[in-house]
Amino acid sequence: MIAIAEKNYLYHGSECGGVYCPKCEKTIKKERLAEVNRQLKARFKKDSLEQGQCPVCGTQLLDTEKYRKG
Repeated sequence: MIAIAEKNYLYHGSECGGVYCPKCEKTIKKERLAEVNRQLKARFKKDSLEQGQCPVCGTQLLDTEKYRKG
């Protein structure tokens, strides 16, 4: 699962829309969410993204569009 997460995460502070994990300090791009969710469900039977939780640590994810600086 970490390999999937590392491949699909960006470092904090990226300008893309998506969801951010404050514990891991990583962001999943919004356009990749559906694909990452599909992969997690197929490989690990895990629906954490659908529940709004980080697939790595389980922390509640934050929507970067909602919390964008400006």
